[in-house]
Amino acid sequence: MFKILSVPILKSYTTYTKLDRPFFSLSEIISFPIFPIAAIALVSFGILFFVGLTVMLLANVAISVVLTFIFHGLKNASPNGSRNVHSGIPGLIVILSLLPTFLVILGIILITNVGVYIGVTFLHTGVFYDLYFYIWLFVLLGVPILYFVGIELNYRFQLYKQAYYFTPLPLDIIHDYELLTTNVALAFLQTEKKLMATLTVGIRKDVEHIGKLIGLSVSERNNYLYEPMYGARVYIPKETNRLRISWYSVMEDTYYEDEIDFPFNSLVYVEEKYPSDVSKFLRGKKTDRVTLALLKGGRIELFNKQQILLEPVLLKSVVVSEEKKKHQIESLAYLYPKKNLPKQIEVINKSHTIEKRAELSNFQCNWQITGTGLVGHNIEIKDVRNNYRTSDPIPFTIFERRPLPIFFEIDYRKNTWLHIFIDAEKLFGLIQAASDKEVMLSFDFALDVETGAAKLTIKNNDIVLPFTAWEKKIIEHRWKEAKEEIIQDNAFIIKNNFLKEIYELLVAKEYVGAQQVCKKALEAYPYFPMIYFYEARLLWYTDGCEACYAKKPYFLEKTKTDPHALAHIYNHYGCLYDEEKRYAESLACFQSAHASYPKEVIYVANIAEVYYKMKNAKKALHYANKCIEKEFTSEMVEEIIANKGVMV
Repeated sequence: MFKILSVPILKSYTTYTKLDRPFFSLSEIISFPIFPIAAIALVSFGILFFVGLTVMLLANVAISVVLTFIFHGLKNASPNGSRNVHSGIPGLIVILSLLPTFLVILGIILITNVGVYIGVTFLHTGVFYDLYFYIWLFVLLGVPILYFVGIELNYRFQLYKQAYYFTPLPLDIIHDYELLTTNVALAFLQTEKKLMATLTVGIRKDVEHIGKLIGLSVSERNNYLYEPMYGARVYIPKETNRLRISWYSVMEDTYYEDEIDFPFNSLVYVEEKYPSDVSKFLRGKKTDRVTLALLKGGRIELFNKQQILLEPVLLKSVVVSEEKKKHQIESLAYLYPKKNLPKQIEVINKSHTIEKRAELSNFQCNWQITGTGLVGHNIEIKDVRNNYRTSDPIPFTIFERRPLPIFFEIDYRKNTWLHIFIDAEKLFGLIQAASDKEVMLSFDFALDVETGAAKLTIKNNDIVLPFTAWEKKIIEHRWKEAKEEIIQDNAFIIKNNFLKEIYELLVAKEYVGAQQVCKKALEAYPYFPMIYFYEARLLWYTDGCEACYAKKPYFLEKTKTDPHALAHIYNHYGCLYDEEKRYAESLACFQSAHASYPKEVIYVANIAEVYYKMKNAKKALHYANKCIEKEFTSEMVEEIIANKGVMV
C-alpha cells in the first residue's frame, strides 16, 4: 500500500519490540538431532572397534554426503522451498552450494566420534585420555547447553529491560467515518532517555457506504460511524513527554503533522493483578483505556472515561509537492475504487453531517435507566464519545451527566441476551427541538425474559419523546439460557416460600396445616426433595420415633438425588438415634450427612458430640478442632475443647 505520510523514525531512539520466548522442545531435540547422531555414533563405534579408523572416517564422509542430499531434498520439497531452484545451473556450482551443509554435518559427526575414538582406544589399550574426554564432553554437551541458557537469559533480560522502560497504554483511535481518515502515524517519545514507541494505522476497508449512511439500519450505521479505527494496547515509554502524530484526511484533501506535549502524568496507573503466575514487576501497571479522537480541521482530543487528558489541539497542515499529489491520486484510485467519490464528498460537505456529529460528541446531559423487568439484569453501554463499554454496569434510576448512548448490552445474571441500538443523531435532533428545560432523559425499558419481549420508551422530563430510531437484537441461544435461568430463579423463590411457610407452621405446632402445605408443594413441584425432610419431621412429631424409623428407606430414596436434602434426612435420623442413646447408629447417620454435604459444618459438630458421648476423647477433640478451623463454634464444641474431649 502506498504510504501517504509517516512519522520519521529517529535512529538514536530505542523502540519497544514484541519479544517471543525462545523455542525449546526437549522431545524434538531428542528425536532430532540427538537420536540420529547417537545412532551414527553407535555405527561408528562398531566400525572403529572391528575394522579401523580409516574405514570409520570414510563411512562418516559417506553418511554426511547422504544426509546433505536428504536435508536439501526435504528443504526444497517444503512449501518455502523450490524444486526447480537448481535447474539450468552447472553441476559443479550445485555441488559447491551444498558444500557448507556437508561440512557442518561432517563436523558434527566427527566431533561426536572423538568420544567414540577415546572409548575404543580405552577398550583396546586400557589408556583413558581423561583431559580430551572432558574437553569433548564440554564441546558436545556444554556448548549447546550454554547456548540455550544464553538465549533464555538474554530473553529474560530484554523482558525485564522493556518492563523497566515501557508501560502498556490501552488505546482507541476514533474518527468520523465520512472524514476518510487514513495513514495515521503515532510516535510516543521520551526525549530525555531517547525511548520511543511507534504505531501506524492504514485505511479502513469498509468504505462502501461513504455518503450512503441514511439507508442503513441503526446497528449498521452505528458500526460504521462509531467503530474505532484502532483499538489495542500500545507499549509506550514511561514518562512519555512528546507525541508525534500525522494523518491524511481524504475529505479535506489535507495532510496534518505535528509534535505536541503528551500528558503522561495525567494517566492514573494501578498495579496489574493478572496473570498471577508472573512477577509483579513484569505484570507492571495498567490504566483505563485512552481515546484519541481525530477531528475535522486537524483537531485532536485525548480523553478517558473520567476526564479530558488533553484539551483540543489544532495540528499543523502540511503542504505537499505535486509529485506527492500524483501519488495521492494513484493511491486513492486503489483505496477508494469509486467513480463518484468526488460527488459524494461534495454531498457530505454540503450536508454538514460531520460537524453535527462533532457537536453530538461534545454534548452531555443527565440521563438514567428505568423500567420494569430489570431485576437480576445488568446493563452496560457504548456512547457516542468514548465508544467503549463501561467498566461497571450502569446503576438504575440514578441520573448522571454523560454523553448519549448508542448501544445497550443487557444481561441476566451475566448471560447477555439482548442488544439495543440507538440512533443518537436522531435522538439529539429531538432533544434540540424540545423545550428550553434542562434535559433529563429516561431510557425506560420493559423487559420480559420469559417471552423475549423488549420495549424501549425515551422520556425527557417525564414527557415521552416520539423516538422510534432504535433496534433490538435478541441473541437466541443466550435468551433461551436466560429464560431457563429466570424460570429456575422464580421456582426457587416459590419453593423457598413453601419451605418458610412449613417451618413457621411447625414452630407454631400446627402440624395439620404443615402437612397440607407439604402436599400442595409436591403437587406444584413433584421433584422437591426438601419437602420430604419436613414430612419426616412431621411424622416424628405426630406418630413418634418408631413410625419414623419404619419410613427411613422411603425418605432416603426420595432425597438421594439432592445432597442437601439427603444430608438433612441423615441428620434428622442421627438426632433421633442420639436422643435414644443409640450412639453407634447416630454416628453413622451424622457421618453420612457430612459425606453427602461437606459444606455444612454442623454435621462435623454433631460427629464431635457423639464421639464425646461415646467417651472417645481423641476423636471428639479432633472433630471439635475441625469446627474451629472452619470458623464454627457452639456451646458443645467449646465444652469438648475445654474438657480436652473427656466427658465429665
